[in-house]
Amino acid sequence: MPEIADHKISLPTIARVALANFDLYSNEPNASADIERPVFCLIGANGLGKSTFLNTINFAITGAIPDPSRKFQSAQDYLRNAGRADRADDYFSGRISEHARPIASVTVDLAWATTTLSVTRDLFGNAGVGVDGPRLVLVNRPESIMRDSLIQALQLVLRDANARPEHNTDETKPVDVRVE
Repeated sequence: MPEIADHKISLPTIARVALANFDLYSNEPNASADIERPVFCLIGANGLGKSTFLNTINFAITGAIPDPSRKFQSAQDYLRNAGRADRADDYFSGRISEHARPIASVTVDLAWATTTLSVTRDLFGNAGVGVDGPRLVLVNRPESIMRDSLIQALQLVLRDANARPEHNTDETKPVDVRVE
């Protein structure tokens, strides 16, 4: 088996973001942005949804929506509170109309040198994970689902490496994954 030092870990870049039925953006509720350069600028007046766009990307990748009024004492405190199922519902409820909630989603394409992984997450309800080819579908929580999803994504990207949960599988602690 290859040594850990034989594997270079490379982080992905965000190649594309697609919002489906995101009616906060009333002119284009099915907006999509291809991100082709290392810097992506969002410009607009207050209240147009720039922070919401960034928080939605964060939610797609991590399942967490931070509460700006809360001060976090540790990474565990952040994960425990920002990753609560009701936190995402609270955050998106003021941004997505009632009729669009069952069908609102976000897709983020994460690109490595030789692989692109599309992560799709519903913005409301449901829990589960699925893999369809290079498409990883994440829907809201719990921690074990996020850990399993991360392992599946790593196995897709690092084909000759072994990704598995670390000894820590405590639901209140951050995801620990070992790559060999």
